[in-house]
Amino acid sequence: MNDEKISTDEAYLKKFSVNLRDKAFQVAIENRRFEIELYWKRATYFWTLIAAVFIGYFALQGNESKGSQFASFVISCIGLMFSLAWYLISRASAYWHANWDAHVHQLEDELVGPLQKAKIDNNAFNLRDITSPYHFSGTKIHAVTSLYIIFVWSFLLIESVSVYSGWTEPFTYFNMLSFGLITAVFVFILLKKSKPGKLDKVNAFVVEKKPLNDYTSKEI
Repeated sequence: MNDEKISTDEAYLKKFSVNLRDKAFQVAIENRRFEIELYWKRATYFWTLIAAVFIGYFALQGNESKGSQFASFVISCIGLMFSLAWYLISRASAYWHANWDAHVHQLEDELVGPLQKAKIDNNAFNLRDITSPYHFSGTKIHAVTSLYIIFVWSFLLIESVSVYSGWTEPFTYFNMLSFGLITAVFVFILLKKSKPGKLDKVNAFVVEKKPLNDYTSKEI
């Protein structure tokens, strides 16, 4: 069955009768709060895992035995896998946060007014004023940081392979230069001005229509 796409405010509000909108708004608020809490709990969980793997990796440095060098390779593979999982789960969590945020934005006007939509003008603050607030995106910073950790583990994986294989010297300065340049790129991305979402340019909501036996598992 084809899912129903909703791309206008009017079509969205028709899905909720007037007497249901207040309840729907409260549910959206609660789910939005829950997703934010879950987002940072997952972040803490992966930070702890990755920090432990980092400690294990650097604890082996300086030991030139083949066993330790191979262990460094295995640990860097694990670190890369955990970092990739962290990045993907962070994006999944951000998706559900954005989903409930969109519901709140659609329902709030007639119930509490444009409380979520009304924000301080971005132009009121300046990036160069290091003592003032600024509209950085927490989820964007998180995503870029997780991507950077993926890059670090990729670098360490290549380094561990090169050490184990005995061809480190020709790549030492190249690796250092590459690491520095890519770090600078990530810092630049972090400092870029955040842009508003583009939900208005796509079908903001899709109402799923599935037979009951299609729900074989529940997404977390």
